[in-house]
Amino acid sequence: MKLLINGKEETVSCMGETLGDLVLHIEKEGVVQGNVVRSIQIDGKESSPDSSVARKTPLSEIETLEIEISTLSDIVNKNIENADAYLIRLIPGIEKSVELFRMGNEQEANKFFIN
Repeated sequence: MKLLINGKEETVSCMGETLGDLVLHIEKEGVVQGNVVRSIQIDGKESSPDSSVARKTPLSEIETLEIEISTLSDIVNKNIENADAYLIRLIPGIEKSVELFRMGNEQEANKFFIN
């Protein structure tokens, strides 16, 4: 199995047989305190680090495993950036619906909130 952690190929000696065993080993032994496994890709497919199905996957069935490790503050900052970008895109639609409500066109204005 090829293991990439934050884009760099790594060798980890783990006695476990499943992905869950390996992730636990990495979290306990190979990660600076305060860092967490942020994402996992199994053979190029995104998977949740918390997925019980993924954690039960035998290591022998995985060709390439990509793990991204981040600090909690990096995750919080990324989520704030994503929320900010989303809100900026949301504002024009809200402004348009407000204008439609002011003009008395409630049916058209409500369409902005259906989807």
